[in-house]
Amino acid sequence: MTRRRALPIALARLGRDRRGGVLVEFAVIGPLLLVLLFGVLSWGESTFIQHQVVWASAELARGAGVGEDAGDRQAIFEALDDQVLGTFLFPACAAAELSDDGQWVTVSVSYDTARQETCRVVPPLPFVPSATGFESQRNVLVGAP
Repeated sequence: MTRRRALPIALARLGRDRRGGVLVEFAVIGPLLLVLLFGVLSWGESTFIQHQVVWASAELARGAGVGEDAGDRQAIFEALDDQVLGTFLFPACAAAELSDDGQWVTVSVSYDTARQETCRVVPPLPFVPSATGFESQRNVLVGAP
């Protein structure tokens, strides 16, 4: 008979015990907060990379558009290429191309984060979608200020 009375008393005591409650709550909420944190970091890095690719294409087109002839524009583009792409992007992951038809200079910049693991600061997570390729193209009228 004492055994039947001891079980409800033990369950009542266990229900009033608050030790370990915070640990259980963190075990439920912690992984969700980590996924949210890494998702925000990944999204922010992708937005930053896209902004830098657009900026790099504008700078390269602006610089190459002031050349006197096609050879001069190509030389200016090659001189600016490493400097501009290396400012905020990893140069090993970026590529820039110049096309010149005599009237318009077109610069295309691409950045492929799938090329190397070092192309991203935040490692891609399997459950957080992230972009792997970024591209931008700019056209500039030759000789325009």
